[in-house]
Amino acid sequence: MPLASAATEQRQAIQTALADFARLPLAEAAYALLAGLRYRSEKSVDLGSSAETLLGNIKQFKPELGTTDIELGNPAEPPKISTEEIAYLCAAVNRYTKKQIQPGDVVW
Repeated sequence: MPLASAATEQRQAIQTALADFARLPLAEAAYALLAGLRYRSEKSVDLGSSAETLLGNIKQFKPELGTTDIELGNPAEPPKISTEEIAYLCAAVNRYTKKQIQPGDVVW
């Protein structure tokens, strides 16, 4: 299938899935949207079977980010995060999110 046709087909699938939110139960419409986006994940099947479960699962989602770019000084010592790494993570996340994180939000 040519690339333009695939993109057009995906756009149509997404538009159809978005329209489904008006006529289908929330969980079904969400599954259809994920399929239209071609999102595949083991977790996508565990969204819940009711609107309450689906929304609860979405609210509980907390992404985890990390970096391993800094080499350990002594591999025998337990790893620890530096103030500079915390600042780097906060700055990287805050470029892309509406809710800004602070150094205290970083869990190590």
